[in-house]
Amino acid sequence: MSRPIRSLAALALATAVVSGAATQARPTPGERSDSIFPIPASLVGNVAFWERVFGEWTSHQVILHDLRYPELIYEVVALPGAAEERYTDIQKAFVDAQRERWQRSIEHLVARAKAGDSLAEAEAAWVLRITEICGATCLSDAHQRIRAQRGMRDRFIAGVERSGRWLPRMREIFRNAGLPEDLTLLPHVESSFTPTARSSAAAVGLWQFTRPAGLRFMTINASIDERLDPIAATRGAVGYLADAFSKLGNWPLAITSYNHGVQGMMRAAAEHAGDPDRVFRHYDGKYFGFASRNFYAEFLAVCNIVHNLERYFPEGVGLAPPIAEDHFVLDRQESPNVIARNYGVSIDSLAALNPAWSSRAFHAGRRLPAGTQVWLPKGTFERIARGTTVGPAPKPERALPADGSWVVRAGDTLASIGLAFGVAPSVLRTWNDLPAGSSLIHPGQRLKVQPTENEPRRHVVRRGDSLALIARTYRVRLADLMSENELDPDDVIHPGQRLRIP
Repeated sequence: MSRPIRSLAALALATAVVSGAATQARPTPGERSDSIFPIPASLVGNVAFWERVFGEWTSHQVILHDLRYPELIYEVVALPGAAEERYTDIQKAFVDAQRERWQRSIEHLVARAKAGDSLAEAEAAWVLRITEICGATCLSDAHQRIRAQRGMRDRFIAGVERSGRWLPRMREIFRNAGLPEDLTLLPHVESSFTPTARSSAAAVGLWQFTRPAGLRFMTINASIDERLDPIAATRGAVGYLADAFSKLGNWPLAITSYNHGVQGMMRAAAEHAGDPDRVFRHYDGKYFGFASRNFYAEFLAVCNIVHNLERYFPEGVGLAPPIAEDHFVLDRQESPNVIARNYGVSIDSLAALNPAWSSRAFHAGRRLPAGTQVWLPKGTFERIARGTTVGPAPKPERALPADGSWVVRAGDTLASIGLAFGVAPSVLRTWNDLPAGSSLIHPGQRLKVQPTENEPRRHVVRRGDSLALIARTYRVRLADLMSENELDPDDVIHPGQRLRIP
């Protein structure tokens, strides 16, 4: 048996690492009990690889592995210096040198094996392992497929901790839409649950929507970019994924389209009869590279880890508390300044809670469109319901007629009449059967500005209404409103529903 050549010294030393990797617990096709997110046979090794990337190796480590068959791991090396978000120039040069070293070594080894040279035991073990994982036909160009992947365990833990803030609400949105709740784990792959994340491809936010995709499923204009609102973007993701599933017919391909695009995956599906395993194994589209081929495998790995956190992170993970801020949806255009004044909150607080709103909206007074999600400091609705408003509350400026009505004068508007009698315009519309959102009134028209003594007050629920907002509008306690209508805190109100106002 010949002695190993000097360039293969690392091979002999790394054999133990590779042998150890082979003994790691791996998923098998059908391991998941459901058929919603199956593991194609072609991705079994990929899923096992990404579980180790997310759950074992840290950002201080770099894994040298095969590009097409990532479970073939050559070596795990430690980065020199501190581990920052990006490689330093020294670290990049180090990683490049390690990859080139392995490329030369594997190329030389394969050439010797083909020539029939006698190989050392460690060398023969490598030839056997490459052949077993990649197949005999892939041996000759194995040196060209060596890739470097940085570990992500510490980053993944941070993402899991951040996810606690939004996941409960995100799961509710997906559940209400009839989509699998585990789809809410995709941001672990996309952004590590960082709501301000921006990619080199100009993808933005927790869900990493590009602008063209975002425009299809949410609002993006000079006033607002809903990609930066985790909850609004989640609704956009529901729209995207539901559309992708309807076109592709299964979740492996629909989820992969999140990286490769629906049209690209439709071409792949057409070429391989819609079979995910055949797509991942054989599709060779121009832009279907490592990231696209592994996107679904990364998602499956994330699901396995999140459902077994104690196994992967025995030290424990501290989840951020769920969002508890008050919120509502605008039913008409409004500027941040008016919202701040109406709810008695500072502009700074509003800006901090609503990062999707642009500087133009805050500083140039641009109105936010109807349907905008508004986040307010926790306890705002409760404070208003108690009558302890911080901002100026409208007070009657005109004497109230005996019959509780007002004859419209020239120049009157619903807003001015509401301000004069301390009644919100939306309430005036309800009392006078005016169309929702309408402000058209005319001189001589008689409007009810207060219900008669024996007439119960009622409110017709509109889109964007919440019990807290209705209580604030009528200046009643939230608890009294709920009691009057026999509602529980978890009850959902819907447009068109009529509520009694105590």
